[in-house]
Amino acid sequence: MRYTDRERTYFVSQGSSFEEWNIFYFKNADKDLAYYRWRGVEAKWVLTREEAEKNLIKAARRNKWLKVVENDECC
Repeated sequence: MRYTDRERTYFVSQGSSFEEWNIFYFKNADKDLAYYRWRGVEAKWVLTREEAEKNLIKAARRNKWLKVVENDECC
């Protein structure tokens, strides 16, 4: 599940400790695709992927991000 504001693409991933999940993004114009942690209100470290995805959906609604459709999600 990914969302975009046309400048960045936001997604859920594990942190460096591999025990907690959070919202990360990469800038669409970057060629090296460095990941950055999102610092918004919903960017809370949580223990499950499901909780992090709920936070991502809340952030997407609040910020009016567009959902990125993956190949396997079409139609």
